[in-house]
Amino acid sequence: MSGRHQVGPASARHREPSADDGQSIPVVDERIRDLLCYWLDLRGGAEVPDAGSFDPTMVAAVLPHFWILKRDREAGSWRFSLAGEETLKLTRRKLVGESVDQVFAAQAGRFNEVLDTVASTPAVCHMIGPMYRTDSVAVLVERLALPVRTDASVDRIYGATMYRWPHRAYGENVRYVCDGSLTVVPVAAVR
Repeated sequence: MSGRHQVGPASARHREPSADDGQSIPVVDERIRDLLCYWLDLRGGAEVPDAGSFDPTMVAAVLPHFWILKRDREAGSWRFSLAGEETLKLTRRKLVGESVDQVFAAQAGRFNEVLDTVASTPAVCHMIGPMYRTDSVAVLVERLALPVRTDASVDRIYGATMYRWPHRAYGENVRYVCDGSLTVVPVAAVR
């Protein structure tokens, strides 16, 4: 570790991650901020952190919303290898083993393109806004996607999806609409 950041959520709450070019990463949810700051701590001076260095206890509050995507090179897509219980509640799918193409069919091309950019650049991706919709209301979501390395390649993306479920819509069918804003910042510019 570089010593540049204190590890852990307590210190993360006191800093606002941003890009060197002055572009802000508009993080709202404290748990998302904690995850980003912890990822920055793990990164240290490396291009991206190693997946094996990730300690879930350091970001315990985000774990119900946490997910991991693994690159499926053969299919040219990304596949869920882990999904927290709140992510499962939101999507109402099993997710683990499913590809982005299956889960987000109508927007799969856009999603795969963004995820490929996150891995290849590498970059941090932040999304916020009404990304899901029931028959009666929009579901506000904040999502963060972070590249991590296994062996010699960036073939995993760790992330979290936070949402505020409108009480009156609980139990309604939900569909992904992706009406939120998207910020993609190269890792080299994030501090």
